[in-house]
Amino acid sequence: MYKTIIWVLAATVCITTSLQAISAQPPSKEEARNTRPTITGVPSSYEPTPAFPYGRLNPNAPPETNQFAFMIGEFDCIDSIINPQTGEWTRFPAIWTAKYFLNGYGVQDQYWSPHFSTSNIRIFDRKEKRWMVTFFRMPGYSSGVWSGIKEVNDLVMLRGDEKQGSRLTFSGITKGGFSWVGESIRNGEATAFWKSSCKRRR
Repeated sequence: MYKTIIWVLAATVCITTSLQAISAQPPSKEEARNTRPTITGVPSSYEPTPAFPYGRLNPNAPPETNQFAFMIGEFDCIDSIINPQTGEWTRFPAIWTAKYFLNGYGVQDQYWSPHFSTSNIRIFDRKEKRWMVTFFRMPGYSSGVWSGIKEVNDLVMLRGDEKQGSRLTFSGITKGGFSWVGESIRNGEATAFWKSSCKRRR
């Protein structure tokens, strides 16, 4: 009798331990790809999902948010950065990707090159009627905030003003790609320090 009880208890402990071990197993690659963290009651319909890997524009977002729709996806870029000491340009490849985030109210992009990586958060301020862009770079941490608007067919972001600061401009925008240039402004004179030419990968 006692032996039977002990055997049953031991078997129960063994089964329970096995089930706990199984439940603690990390998800398979397939499960991980198709799982998106959710919190009950939190709107997330326009966040990236397996069906929409770059998210979707929220219909309640400011209409101007669509101005950066051309960036959504992945791009192969050829970049050039100037050496301020020598004036020589260095060319290198880069990858630039972007997706909708904040449930489709904003755009977040990520950029990778052999030398450094960057990310930008792009939100259209409905009240100020301007884009607000926050930039981060690593390694060699740097950050900054630019603001701007669409000017004809270009998107122009400024830090400072047209006399002193920096200007970032997207131009040549098509479904297949875009060009980008960063300029420093001193006494009203703009000098390019970074150029990027990007073609859509997907």
